[in-house]
Amino acid sequence: GEGPGDTATGMRSSFKIDDIAWAWREYWKDIERDKGKGGVILNFVNFIRPEYYFDCEKTEHRLITDEGNINIIFTAPRQEEGSNNFKYPEISIEGGVPRKFKITYDNYNDEQIEWMDEGGDGVEDGSGGKEEKSIYEEAMGSDWFHDDNTMFDENASAEKSDNRKIILSKDSLLGDTVSWYNRGLIADIPKNRLIYLPYEEEITEDYILKFNRSSVNMIWYNTAVFSDEIIFSITPSIFPFCITRVDVFGYAGTKESKDFCRPEITIAEYGKNDTGGEGDDIPDFPPTILYTNEGIRAKNVVENDFYVKAELNRFPIRMMYAPTNIQIKFTMFTGQHLELYKVDLYISKYIDAEEEIKVWEQKYIVSTGEFGD
Repeated sequence: GEGPGDTATGMRSSFKIDDIAWAWREYWKDIERDKGKGGVILNFVNFIRPEYYFDCEKTEHRLITDEGNINIIFTAPRQEEGSNNFKYPEISIEGGVPRKFKITYDNYNDEQIEWMDEGGDGVEDGSGGKEEKSIYEEAMGSDWFHDDNTMFDENASAEKSDNRKIILSKDSLLGDTVSWYNRGLIADIPKNRLIYLPYEEEITEDYILKFNRSSVNMIWYNTAVFSDEIIFSITPSIFPFCITRVDVFGYAGTKESKDFCRPEITIAEYGKNDTGGEGDDIPDFPPTILYTNEGIRAKNVVENDFYVKAELNRFPIRMMYAPTNIQIKFTMFTGQHLELYKVDLYISKYIDAEEEIKVWEQKYIVSTGEFGD
């Protein structure tokens, strides 16, 4: 209902190809993961398709990257040897426009990670590096239509060009309302998924092993220990150093009229800001509990060798900072003994990784015909 003096306007839309009468969208195939032969899946990230958008002129805009098999490249954080300083990890489509992100947090909840896009002006590390601003820093915000968590493809640009412009509304007096976009994929990375960042794990013997001399009659393992408690204290001698798994091998049961229990095992560590002992002194136990399990009395076990596998958390706040000290405590039942064969320590570190995925564009079924003027 226009009032006096108002002017009604209309718009007629048509297909770019003259003989198309109508078009129906096909089912849009979702992104396919792990298309390569290596079986690598970047489990810390979920890839989401950016939706197509029709602007006010009925022009369809594709925000997803080009259809095809593409490699998602993860570059692990780089840590300086002998230091807690490191560069942020990054993720990219085919290595084209890497985007860096923060991985160390006080709370690993389901919130999205923070992108570290700032670059230039003396900034040490960011998606744009030290010399210039990042494309992510310049091509985000209210003028840009793509999602804030978009990972750009190699054709992205911070330039506001007409071939990536969306006309949101038209106004003959105030001018058009427009927005711009880059193509890519939305990278959803919750903080609690950072435990799945790519890593490699290996047994290490490169550590300093100390013993708690307060326990009486304590002798080397692989022999019965006549005490209630034994503590292994490990001080890192390499950086980065993060124990993520402890394998304990020993004997439990009765032999030679002596009872050998499977001990209670407690693993704890001092973080980089905690103060531990020096020399042969052992810090008060424990500062931060990483693992604990209940022991089993000798009469309740089948007489045999035992094996305990203790897996510790791999959140980046642990992985990126070497602890001052790690302690493994074995507690025996009163009157029972402990026999250990060996204790294997595994350390983990982040590694580069690639995943090949399949991306599909939206397809249409069309009907055609001949039309008069």
